Amino acid sequence: YTDQTPSATDNSNENIVVSTTIFNSANVEISANQVDVSTAGLVYTYKYNATDSAGNTAVEKTRTVTIVEQNQAPYRVDKCFDAQYTTQESCEAASQTWIEGIADPTPFNEEANDYIIDLSTVFVDDDGYIDIWNPTVDATAYSCKGADLISTNQTDCEDPNTNGGAGTWSNEYYGFRAISSNQNVVTAAASNGNGGMLTLHFLENAFGSSVISVWAYDDDGERSSSAAVFNVTVNPVNDLLMVQHDIGNQIGCLEEYVCTGADVISQNESDCEANVNGGMGVWGVQACQMVDVNGSSVNHIIEQDLTDIFQDNDVLFNNSEIVSYELCTPGVLGCVGHDTNIVDVSLVGSTLTLTPLASSAGPTTIQVNATNTNGESAINSFQYSTCV
Repeated sequence: YTDQTPSATDNSNENIVVSTTIFNSANVEISANQVDVSTAGLVYTYKYNATDSAGNTAVEKTRTVTIVEQNQAPYRVDKCFDAQYTTQESCEAASQTWIEGIADPTPFNEEANDYIIDLSTVFVDDDGYIDIWNPTVDATAYSCKGADLISTNQTDCEDPNTNGGAGTWSNEYYGFRAISSNQNVVTAAASNGNGGMLTLHFLENAFGSSVISVWAYDDDGERSSSAAVFNVTVNPVNDLLMVQHDIGNQIGCLEEYVCTGADVISQNESDCEANVNGGMGVWGVQACQMVDVNGSSVNHIIEQDLTDIFQDNDVLFNNSEIVSYELCTPGVLGCVGHDTNIVDVSLVGSTLTLTPLASSAGPTTIQVNATNTNGESAINSFQYSTCV
């Protein structure tokens, strides 16, 4: 500590002698080189006196100097995988891994449960403690932080001339903070429980890699100069192709030829167009319409987009995708085949079209197969019925 040189003025005499005396907390006079600035809590009093050539003295001025503890930020604890080597040089010379805070964990699978890492030995704070990260809601937890670590009330804390300078009166405490570079694969959350815990959470059906960085903050808001940085690898797990939505039972309706116009009785084309049964009629197709449970008309031809029927959870993450749709072949993968006398089934791309046939009516089972790039297959079966 270097004290500011005192000065004094006089309105008629420039021969002014200014003296400085220093007293320790026991009120014992000491010299400037006896001031101990390495021990927190010591208090020194500097007294300043001035005398002119006529013997006049000024009112004594004093300055109190308090030695406060300098806050040390938390620091990361590095170590060798083999504990017998205590330096990075000796560790790497022995072909061992030097761990900067946290070692890379064994690769995970995308279906892994949460993974917890103990942070209590990863960071150390020599002159304080690592506290919680989130601000507390406890109104009694306020304290002075920053330049002033001594004041116990807001007025003294924010006074620049008290206890080392203006501090910040706050109820915020700090602790661990973690960040994942790829939160689409894994998230990282740190808490102060049990001295500090880091939880890795793996997202469903996601895989890849992420860099996890963890810092420690002490109760004065000082952050560790170095983060504990490690790599997390999540390997893919193949998800089977599955039926997401069932097509459900379908009902088709046959087209019907009828005689209309003057003749509504004839049941064949020749009678209809002859001058019988009341006159000459018109023989033509009248599409049969049915009404579903919602009161909407149902067309006799049914089209179904299969992209909404089958699902492959891997498609978003490893480019696995459904590459083909096909009608089940009888005898293959348990397929039984549909009755071709009841319905005509066509499949173009992902569009399934069902057209009822006039030759027969009744139920039949239709099965559709989807295959992905991994060679996996899934079958959706449903009942189809026609009515006349």
